[in-house]
Amino acid sequence: MPPQNDLLNRAKMKSHRLKLGLSQAAAAKRAGFQSPQHWSNIERDGTGYAVTMETLAKIAKALVVKPKDLLK
Repeated sequence: MPPQNDLLNRAKMKSHRLKLGLSQAAAAKRAGFQSPQHWSNIERDGTGYAVTMETLAKIAKALVVKPKDLLK
């Protein structure tokens, strides 16, 4: 199975965030991330962060979508 970074559709992630009118910092806070940079890196290219199922669930909850809605 490929790493979660390969399954995450970052364009969908960004689109859902923008539809909610959230900045990356606000979305990161809603997801419970320690740093807005964490969200930024995942949304941009995933550099330095493994997107685990737990992280995917946090992102989905912050964006009020199902985790499957963020996959390719």
